Amino acid sequence: MIGRAFASIGNFGVLLFLFIYIFALMGMQFFGNTMRFDDQGYPTPHTVDAFWNGTVPRSNFDTLPWAIATVFQVITGDNWSAVLYDAIRGNGMIASLYFIILQVMLGDFVLMNLFLALLLDNFATRSEHSTTEIQAKSPGVLIKRRSKISPIEANKQRIIRRMVVAQLTSQYVCECWGAAWKPVLSKNFDNVGSAMLTFFILSTSENWSEIMKAACNATSPGMQPIVNHNEVWIVFFIAFMVVGSFFVMNVFVGVIIDNFNTMKAKLGGDFLLTPEQKKWMEAQKIAKRVGPIRILKVPAQPVRRICFSIVRNHYFEGFIMTCIVANALLMAAQHFGESTQQLKTTYVVSELSTVIFALEAAMKLMAYGRAYFDDNWNRFDFSVVVGTVICTVVQVLVANSIWTLTMLVHLMRVTRIFRLVESSSSIRAILSTLYIALPGLSNISSILFLILFVYGTVGVHLFAKVALSSDIDAHANFQTFGRSILFLLRVATGESWDHCMYDLASNVPGCVNDPPYDPNMCGFGNIEGCIPLNGCGNPVAYLFFCSFTVIVAYVMLNLTVAVVLESFATCQEEEEDSMLVPELLEEFQYKWAELDPMATGFIKVDKLLTFVHKVAPPLGWFGIQLQMPQFFRYTRSLHLPLYEGELVQFRDVVMAMTREMINTTNNWALTDESKLGDDVKKTGGASNRKPTEFYAHEYFAARYLQRRVQNWLVRKRQLEKKKTRDFIRKMKKQSKKPRKDKKHGETLVLPMVKRVPNALQEASRHF
Repeated sequence: MIGRAFASIGNFGVLLFLFIYIFALMGMQFFGNTMRFDDQGYPTPHTVDAFWNGTVPRSNFDTLPWAIATVFQVITGDNWSAVLYDAIRGNGMIASLYFIILQVMLGDFVLMNLFLALLLDNFATRSEHSTTEIQAKSPGVLIKRRSKISPIEANKQRIIRRMVVAQLTSQYVCECWGAAWKPVLSKNFDNVGSAMLTFFILSTSENWSEIMKAACNATSPGMQPIVNHNEVWIVFFIAFMVVGSFFVMNVFVGVIIDNFNTMKAKLGGDFLLTPEQKKWMEAQKIAKRVGPIRILKVPAQPVRRICFSIVRNHYFEGFIMTCIVANALLMAAQHFGESTQQLKTTYVVSELSTVIFALEAAMKLMAYGRAYFDDNWNRFDFSVVVGTVICTVVQVLVANSIWTLTMLVHLMRVTRIFRLVESSSSIRAILSTLYIALPGLSNISSILFLILFVYGTVGVHLFAKVALSSDIDAHANFQTFGRSILFLLRVATGESWDHCMYDLASNVPGCVNDPPYDPNMCGFGNIEGCIPLNGCGNPVAYLFFCSFTVIVAYVMLNLTVAVVLESFATCQEEEEDSMLVPELLEEFQYKWAELDPMATGFIKVDKLLTFVHKVAPPLGWFGIQLQMPQFFRYTRSLHLPLYEGELVQFRDVVMAMTREMINTTNNWALTDESKLGDDVKKTGGASNRKPTEFYAHEYFAARYLQRRVQNWLVRKRQLEKKKTRDFIRKMKKQSKKPRKDKKHGETLVLPMVKRVPNALQEASRHF
């Protein structure tokens, strides 16, 4: 599996290299030597002295190696906002476009997820710089160049002092001066355990760039670091991030998702189903989601008729959508310090939009009547309009503007943007994915809460009295259970979890090992003059945070990804691979609405033949004249339950006709008739009408027999009348005392009695 994955991502590796290389060159062109700032944080003036005295961020685009490293840092999302703001300080807001395209559009969200997709697809299918170049970039050479560029203003004594410090400072000199020699970072490679822990932190891509920068500055053990002393380590760390973070960790994710899908198939019983049965299951899911629709009739009143024609016009809907987008963009253009004219314009346009939306709701209410509230979007629009109007009126009546009402009005206006969902099938598909994923996400959330509860309780017991530090502060700590849950949620997202781990595992000078609890300690009793926490750290923090990161960040959160991916795949399969395309269901709804204009969900069973002839193939029989024997056999295969009042239900019919379409088109036999009938009956039993114990085909069979018997009785009576008239005429011709013909009854009745069983036999051949 690993070998196949390596082979499949070879082309992706080439694409990733080209992507990084191109964006690095673009970054050098746009931001090269522009990210230099003075002591106040402002860009340096374009003078020689100010330029070379400026401070350059470690992540920059001045050279090709650091441009590549910076682009890779932005792609991985490691403190990329700091690089963004540095570029904005040096080049203006236009620089943000580069980073938005790099980070959001193409880099992190597209390219990195493409890497994950390649790995998941496998589960689904089963050179160095020369010494002269390095010396040319060292601080000593830059200082020498500065003395040549500006020999008059150059301070040679200060240059010599800097050279001595850069080249001769070591741990020995530092201790001789009485200073403290401390590591640059808590993370190190001093032994195998520390190295493995550091590589694990690197694999999580959290603060990996600071480790890379420290490694590039490293010289020799016990010697002072020099900035960019060995830039070759950039290649090492980028290579490890590609292999150790992108590849190995995504393989870990792929294993989780693959096992999730396997277990889901086994527990759900899908592995026992044939491909035909799976497609039938998907068709069932789609058919169950549709329902009857109401046909809106044109009102008779002139005013309502005019409103109806306006609101049903597609230009009117386009105008409303344009107003919604324009209103949202206008609200987004508001900012602090805007001019009075802009405030007035925004206010007038906002109130005009409120009037337009109120008129829209009033016109639709007048045109549709009570049917207006049958649509969920109409109810949403009406609630937004009413809320906005009420808040606006209250603001006008109250002399002083109420900030809460103002924000509420803005919130209601922003929610109108959701109307765009109605007109976008792709957005509806995403919302459908979220809706389908909610049950699975709720289960994962329950397990996640239990894990957080356990780790939060243990964290309070182990780290509640550890002294505060730069990362363990008043908000991120284990002093109370509530704060520990919030802190663990932050750790689950990977935000500086490594710094917190080292702070909770280290000992500050003067700390006390497990101090006794004192309610007056800061954090437990936040009062003036509280006793500072001075507890020592606990080495168990390494195991605590690493295990939590593996269980929550890698397992639980990736299970969430698996649920969402599975839901999205389900929606895509339903749209692309399902035999029941949306056009068929839409036609089914409209044809049903012709017979059920009030959308009751029921039609008379006598209208079933008419309905079947209205629906086009392959779902119906439009253009094909069904003979009664064929229709009888068709209704028997549908196995539709009959409801009180001789009615059939919408969902029963659509499910049964869908099943019959699949069976007929593919010559399948999905299941036995009795089981299908029970299943369909259960789906239709959700209405208020109670189903009877009879089915539609039994009704038509009974009607057929009734008509045959009625016809037989009519013919019998006609024949009896004829025989009677013939008998009377014979009696008139005979003598005054005619004899009774004993065989008359036999010749009159017996042949007709024999016709009844013949009719029953003929009817039984159709069922």
